[in-house]
Amino acid sequence: MAEETFVRLQWLQVSPRTGQPQGVFAAVSIVERSGILTETETRRLAEIRDWFEENVPNPPFYENGNPEGAVTWFKSTAQQCLTLAREMADIVRAHGVEVHEVSHGAPGRVIYEDAFQVAVLPQPEVR
Repeated sequence: MAEETFVRLQWLQVSPRTGQPQGVFAAVSIVERSGILTETETRRLAEIRDWFEENVPNPPFYENGNPEGAVTWFKSTAQQCLTLAREMADIVRAHGVEVHEVSHGAPGRVIYEDAFQVAVLPQPEVR
């Protein structure tokens, strides 16, 4: 049986909490606040965010501000999540934000898991 792979879309801005590059949702927030998105892009990003809120559990540690500094990675089997995250990345890339897709077999110590994602305490060398 093949080992599971995990995928993260992230940009170059490092989170002071985790010491890791921030994810695509953070990149979207930055671009949204800049006011440079078209109405169509703004609407599409809202639709994608709504889909995630309705379909993907929010790891409980986010309610407490993520005190352990966990980082979330999509499971490679979560194809709808990946498709939509890639679409978000394309939108922010169109406005000059470099978003990269990385994959890893073991990105850190898993502290949360659901059908779509894992949250890990990252290994320093995993970026």
